Amino acid sequence: MPPHTSAVEKAEIVAMVEHAGMDFDEVARKIGQHPTTVGRPRKLTESDANFAVMEINRGGPVETTQLQCNFFPGVSVDTVRRRLKDQGLENFKQHAVLFLKKEHIKQHREWGEDLLFWTLDNWLAVIYSDASKFDVFGSDGRRRVWRKCGQALKPKNTIKKVAHGGGQVMVWGCITRWGVGHLRRIETTLTAAGYAKILSEDLLGTLRDYDINPHGIYFQCDKDKKQWTKLVATLLENHGIDSLPWPASSPDMNIIENLWDHLDHKVHSRNPPPKNRNQLWQFLQEEWEKIDQNYIAQLYESIPTRVQTLVENKGGNTGY
Repeated sequence: MPPHTSAVEKAEIVAMVEHAGMDFDEVARKIGQHPTTVGRPRKLTESDANFAVMEINRGGPVETTQLQCNFFPGVSVDTVRRRLKDQGLENFKQHAVLFLKKEHIKQHREWGEDLLFWTLDNWLAVIYSDASKFDVFGSDGRRRVWRKCGQALKPKNTIKKVAHGGGQVMVWGCITRWGVGHLRRIETTLTAAGYAKILSEDLLGTLRDYDINPHGIYFQCDKDKKQWTKLVATLLENHGIDSLPWPASSPDMNIIENLWDHLDHKVHSRNPPPKNRNQLWQFLQEEWEKIDQNYIAQLYESIPTRVQTLVENKGGNTGY
């Protein structure tokens, strides 16, 4: 600011810029001065800002503090954050997606193309199932990343994870268009015989609970080589249950994965939260029975769009 700007005027200008969020042109018009009279040269030049964006785009530091520490130690983190916003970037939570091999992507694309013609009525005939692990203390994998809107699934903006993450209570469950099915705790390594027992007691039990004709449904499950044996295939065949072909490493197509996240959130939002494995299992059962049928209906309604998105993404991650 020039020497003739009074202390009061300086304070007003600072308040308008830092607290009211006005730019220098707006402030200049407000106080009746030329724009060059207001403000001071940027601590981060246009060249600096372009470098910061380039560093982010090539997979460099994603945390503002790390970017500031590595390249701009002479300015504050807030200054770096403001300049990134000036460049059109916004700070978002980093998405966690499953790492996909080339063969997975190819299988996903082919699967999506084969079932693209299915209507919602077709998908409503599918019973989804899965096993999942839950941690007594929950998990917080939140990370944030600077990116532009619409770029959530670009590889540099996502967190890679592997299938079957750690946990302390493992369960198997299934869902139908009519509501949740059986939820079963798994306390030992799940063998083929153990899996067949689950299907015999809990899948068939779910069909009985809802009076579902097994000849009119498809059963979705991940065909894990250790579990999917002739014993399991024969059990389903003997009860007239068709198995839905399912590609490996495709949790974003399985709506029960969303239900697991929903269940985990409900359990760990309880006050007080679970303190041990047995209490976690108790809470899981209680919250499972409370799951709203409308929420399940929304998940089923999303399936045609999921498949469409999968095909559009050529078998890559879909964001579901």
